[in-house]
Amino acid sequence: LWAHAPMPGRDPITYRSVLDVLDQQTASRRDQQDLLEVLEISVVQSLPTVPSFLEQARRHASSERTLRRRLADCGTTYEAIVDGVRRERAEQLLRRPELTLRDIARQAGFADVSALRRAVRRWHEATPLEVRAELMARETPVGGAPRG
Repeated sequence: LWAHAPMPGRDPITYRSVLDVLDQQTASRRDQQDLLEVLEISVVQSLPTVPSFLEQARRHASSERTLRRRLADCGTTYEAIVDGVRRERAEQLLRRPELTLRDIARQAGFADVSALRRAVRRWHEATPLEVRAELMARETPVGGAPRG
């Protein structure tokens, strides 16, 4: 690591202070990443129902305001986390041709097919069926059976 490389004329006190600041920032980033992962897992495990923000705050023994501030420190919102989880789930389900759009909307936690269509249009600038065709084409090698 460059921070541990000998530097001519370095001040040991400043050097130690810089390393302490870097260690604190690394620990803070790890805590932020842990929070985001825990929230994502909670939403994934709850689908098709999405826990309310208040429920999430209670699960983390936190006030809504504190949890919102912690998410802002991470550069995101609870709504963005839920949107990301739904997007990933919808894309997984679109790869399954036996599922209808109604099945996908329900399993991904959308109120109805129209909400799914709007979300897919926002994410991909395409319809769910167009996205499905694209995903399926990517997974089917030329002249072969679909990859599993």
